[in-house]
Order: sequence, then C-alpha cells, then structure tokens
Amino acid sequence: MGKVSIRKCSSYEQYEVDNAVSAAIADIGGIEEYVKPGDKVFLKINLLMKKKPEEAVTTHPAVIEAVVKKIQQAGGRVIIGDSPGGSYNERTLKTTYRVCGIDKVAEKTGAELNLDTSVVELPNPNGKILKNITVIKPVADADVIVSIPKLKTHTLTTFTGAVKLMFGCIPGNLKAEYHVRMPDLKDFSDALIDICMSVKPHLIVMDAVEAMEGEGPSGGSPKKLGCILASSDPFYLDGAAIGLIGLKTGEVPTVAVAIERGLYDLNQLQIIGDDTVDLKATDFIIPARRSTDMLSNSVPAFIKPFVKRYLRPRPVFDFDRCRGCGDCAANCPAKVITMIDGRPHVNYNGCISCFCCQELCMYKAVSVKRPLLSRFIFMR
Repeated sequence: MGKVSIRKCSSYEQYEVDNAVSAAIADIGGIEEYVKPGDKVFLKINLLMKKKPEEAVTTHPAVIEAVVKKIQQAGGRVIIGDSPGGSYNERTLKTTYRVCGIDKVAEKTGAELNLDTSVVELPNPNGKILKNITVIKPVADADVIVSIPKLKTHTLTTFTGAVKLMFGCIPGNLKAEYHVRMPDLKDFSDALIDICMSVKPHLIVMDAVEAMEGEGPSGGSPKKLGCILASSDPFYLDGAAIGLIGLKTGEVPTVAVAIERGLYDLNQLQIIGDDTVDLKATDFIIPARRSTDMLSNSVPAFIKPFVKRYLRPRPVFDFDRCRGCGDCAANCPAKVITMIDGRPHVNYNGCISCFCCQELCMYKAVSVKRPLLSRFIFMR
C-alpha cells in the first residue's frame, strides 16, 4: 500500500505547522524511520525564483523550519538547497535564499545553506529516457534526501509536486537543454520520472497550506488548502495531492506515466491522518490543458506538424506588465525569443511550448493561450 498522511494546518503560524508536520511524519513511521544520527540530509525545497513566501511560488519557510527541526531531533545534519531557474551560481543562491526567507531559517536552526555549485554525473542504467543524469553535488553527497514540494499548478505538466520537484536537482541552465531534447510532453514526463527514481527522496513533506492555482508554477494565485502531506513515496504523494484539487490521474502526465511504468496504482493509495472531506477544493483553477499532446500521439505522423503549429498552446506577452528585462530570452531553451526595442518577440515556428518564459517571468507578463482553432475544437 502507498501510504500518505494528510494533516490539517490552517496557517503558517510556526506552532501549528510544527504540530502538523510532526503528526504527518509520525503517521508514516516517525522521523527515526528515515534519518539516523550523523546522517547528512539534503533538504530539497522549491526555490523556483526570488519570490516572497506569501506569493506561494516557493516552499514556505515555516514548513522548512518544522522539517529541519524534526531532522535535527533525529540527529541529522541538514543542508538546505535547490537549483533555481536560470543561472546556478553562488550569487543567485544567496539572493534567492534571502528573498524567499530561507536565510532566516538557517540562522534560527543552524542548518546549512548550500552554496556549492559543482555538479556530479550519476549513471542511471534503468532510466527509460535518461541513462546518465547530471545533478547538483549536495544531492549526490547526501546520505538521505528529504524533499518539501509546494503544491502548485503548472502550465506544462498541469501539476507540480513531489516528482516534478526533483527536476530542480538538475543544475541551472542544463534544465533548458532537457526541454530541447524532450519537447514531447510524454518523453519529458518519462525523463522527470527517471530523475525522480535516480535521486528518489526518502521522505517527502508537502506544503499545501497555501497552494498555487491558475497559471502556475509562478504566474498563478495563492489558494488556501490548509494541509500538510507526508509520504515515503513521491508517486503516491502526488496521487493523493491531485485528488485534493480535483484532478484525475489521466490529466497529470507524470501521474499517468507513473501508472504506465508500474510505479503508482490508485487502488493501492492509502490516505491516513485527518478527514480530508472538507479539504478538497471544488473550485481550484487548473491551467489551460495541453490537450494537443494527447491528440498528437494518436494522429498520423504527417498531421502532427499541423497539430503542433495550429492547436498547441503558446506563450503570449502582456507588454503593459513586461519590464523588458530579457529573462525570457535568456532562459528560452529553444532560443526563439529575441528582444527588439526592449520587447520580447517569439518565433512560434520554433517554439517547443515548454513555457519556461512564463515560468521564470518575475512580473507575470507571460500567459499561456490556445490558438482560436484550438479553443473551438476543445471548447475549454
């Protein structure tokens, strides 16, 4: 059985988060089940970009602090880190830790903040797509990996949770290369699972006190769910999480692929802890579906270019919000965004619809829209 604990947590008041995290971990065996005295524990959090905690883009400091204290209680040495979107260097890490409030957690608890930007290549012989994976060094050096994903929507993968979080173990701009190598959503989802299996967390504690709905993972809006989830299995944790926001397994590519690969079975999901009836969101806003990915897999090869060109969602820029910073162009994996007179312009013929521009825009100036023909066909 895939056991997932869900515990109510109505706010980020530290005492309440501490209690919820402690109860959730106790439900699945207790922290001593995962961390032994002297273990070097890498705490993989979501630090997508430099955003304040209340914006619900990154893992909230209160949840991080609660997990750090549990690990230390078991005698573990904690190193907190992530590889944010864009460049992976010490300066970026320091400013991201500061803006996201993680530096204060380190000061309060004595946990270390990772500033080591070296990388390690890991063999992955059982991977379906990736036979070798390059990861940030603290992941490879750890005795134990504990992750704290933030429950959010995602314009590319519909949902981001425990599995997608581990993509952050790939250093900096190498993530962009993965998008170019695997523009097909099914292949990309398989690659995400390859990564998650290669650096599989031993314990996952999900921050779902305030989730993100709409155009996630950065352009959406905070949405209160009021709970903490915990599991030793990232696939089952994601299965439980999507149920809270009304998504079905077939609507989330990473979950669908996990089922296909025998890593998740809805009938084996066991939810324990608090009653979840009043936690389920009936009005959670999901981003525009990439229905064309499923369609393109079922049509003849000669029709696929038409599907991709005229039906696939594409990024659209709001020039009233755009500051002309050029981050979208700098981080575009396909290199199809150019800055002209301080404004981004997209060559849609080369766009792979990875939506990194939308994901990494600090000013919410990029949205994902479907062409008129696509909106007519899918009527949504």
